[in-house]
Amino acid sequence: MLRKSLIIRIIVSIFLVLTFFYSPAMSTTAMDWFNHAKALWDEEGGKFTDPQKAIGYLNNVVKSQPNYAPAYNSRGNAYADLGNYQQAIKDYNEAIRLKPDYVSAYINRGDAYFGLSQYKRAIEDCNKAIHMKPYNSVAYSNRGKAYAKLGQYQHAIEDFNEAIRLHPNNINAYNNRGLTYLLQGNNDLGCLDAQETCSRGFCKVLEWAKRKGYCRQEQPPKPKEDKIKLSLPNFSITRTPGKQFQTSIGNAASSDSIEQPYVGIKGIFLTNGNKIEGQIISINANTVKIRTKDGIVSSYSFVEEVMGFIPE
Repeated sequence: MLRKSLIIRIIVSIFLVLTFFYSPAMSTTAMDWFNHAKALWDEEGGKFTDPQKAIGYLNNVVKSQPNYAPAYNSRGNAYADLGNYQQAIKDYNEAIRLKPDYVSAYINRGDAYFGLSQYKRAIEDCNKAIHMKPYNSVAYSNRGKAYAKLGQYQHAIEDFNEAIRLHPNNINAYNNRGLTYLLQGNNDLGCLDAQETCSRGFCKVLEWAKRKGYCRQEQPPKPKEDKIKLSLPNFSITRTPGKQFQTSIGNAASSDSIEQPYVGIKGIFLTNGNKIEGQIISINANTVKIRTKDGIVSSYSFVEEVMGFIPE
């Protein structure tokens, strides 16, 4: 009898172990829908490429697996991308209810509150996220945005500094810190951040600061003598600002501009990689004129567009 009882217990234990390991958190179908939604997520931009389609996929997930917190968090992001912050907050609330330590859901809900101009609530959610995960750069950056909107510029800058320290490539933190410095009246530091942000492809703050006169317009580079070596043998061009422009082809020479056809040249190379074949009819300090086979005469900037000459 004892032996029979032991066998039953072993069988039950094996069954429980197998049930634990082979019962997936989500059904295969639900996971497929979730992966379809994930495929629409643009990691670099931090948005869905098609939020409405993502919502459709995620609706299928929550119908099949109503206790799967990431589905609510992702659907909240899709609603936020559409500007429907109220609905987004409902989804973030559900994600947090199902997973109380869900840091991303707190950060996302805070961003939705920011979208509704509820800046104090946004700060509260960022505080919770930072308490749970002190090394989250996005939480500091988002809290800094909210502080800046409340006019608490020093708190905002401190948060942006921390966000950048944790993640030196956090472009949003640089962008918002630059704007905050400018609003605070610190144009020197504000323009530095705006220029750094613009160098990474986001120039709105710098353009705005220039329009306002906070940042100076770039000065044009000083002219310098440049000598361009071209592909044709014995052919060189020297252009010195304020001096006479000279060219030489073999033993022939002229100054300022030459109108006669050029022997030994059948076209020009452009800096964009294109080749233009035809008869060169004029070269001066600024332009090269060329007549193509169809009889059309075109001018190209000798300084900016012309890379070299095509020898015959």
